[in-house]
Amino acid sequence: MTAYDLSFLYTAGALVSTPGDLNRFMAALLGGRLLSPEALGQMTTMLPVGEGVEVGLGLQRTILETGTYLASEGTFFGSQTVVMATPDGTGSWVMGLNTTKYQELGPDGWPLPHPADAAVTALGRHLSGKIATNYLAR
Repeated sequence: MTAYDLSFLYTAGALVSTPGDLNRFMAALLGGRLLSPEALGQMTTMLPVGEGVEVGLGLQRTILETGTYLASEGTFFGSQTVVMATPDGTGSWVMGLNTTKYQELGPDGWPLPHPADAAVTALGRHLSGKIATNYLAR
């Protein structure tokens, strides 16, 4: 149960889950246990949007030094959740962040950059490297 009602954002924030739930979901999704191969193929057909980043239907592909990952994230003022997985779903990590204490909005309504953002990016890269190490070792 949560004290927040984000229904004004339609489906944003409509799912309450745990990091373990998200890891199991990504394993099932990318492991082909939730969608037909055709539907998963459509979901993972990507378009480039920036250096090393491509987007599909609900997922983004991120290419790092440690490999290629499929990711999804959700952000609302005060919180952020990121899940990143190997393309076959056998390795993943989830990060939930409370950004309430540092995040401020600029005049355009978007969050202003903060040093904590760089720390989060560095942690994500570290976790992705751990996935790659465990993934390649199997």
